[in-house]
Amino acid sequence: MPSMEDRRVLDLPLERAWKIGKNSFEILPQLMPEYFESIDLEEGDGGPGSVFVLTMGPGGRGRVVRERVDMRDDDRHKLKHTTIEGGDPRYSSFSSSIKYESGPYRNTTIRTWTAKYTPAPGVWAPPPEDLKGLSEKITETLHNYAAENPDYCAY
Repeated sequence: MPSMEDRRVLDLPLERAWKIGKNSFEILPQLMPEYFESIDLEEGDGGPGSVFVLTMGPGGRGRVVRERVDMRDDDRHKLKHTTIEGGDPRYSSFSSSIKYESGPYRNTTIRTWTAKYTPAPGVWAPPPEDLKGLSEKITETLHNYAAENPDYCAY
């Protein structure tokens, strides 16, 4: 299964970066309405087995996407989601994981996003650079919001 990765160093302590990342569904529609009209928890409590419904805005081509949480590990600071319905039709399967770990400097965090995907049968599908770009934009938006709002997801 092909994969791609993006790593970023964030100027945030690990625990705060993790808290922001795992709770991003609560604020992304407010911060990025052009991509996320709404993100609703359809099943579960946000942990493994939960299902989120993402109603995409114009930048997300107006699709409704259902994602299942496969893993949320608070001790290892890892999340994994799999698209189960409404994803990019170029791919028959798509999953992404995000891992947060201590960064190279005090109060920094390394965020690693990894996507695994399978092109749909009979379709030429390039690597999902647009989804990688969206992940980068989400990270940048959340990071900027955290910098401007020091109480957001503070300990």
